[in-house]
Amino acid sequence: MTNDEALEMLLSHPDPKINEAAKLWLEQINWCIEQFTRMHQTLQTTHENMVQFNLDLKYLAFDLEATRRERDALKDGV
Repeated sequence: MTNDEALEMLLSHPDPKINEAAKLWLEQINWCIEQFTRMHQTLQTTHENMVQFNLDLKYLAFDLEATRRERDALKDGV
């Protein structure tokens, strides 16, 4: 028996308390899935942003070093 079949049995149960519990259970499962999906998307976006930030830092470090070399070359030439 799958989870869907078990849930279907509970939702069609003649006892209203069991039926209501199944509905609440289904709502909680759906809420958890939505929260997990949202969290996964947030973490994926955060990871992508961190990768881009790391790359930007590398470019900035490269530019800083090139600027220092140019400055030193101009000082030595003067």
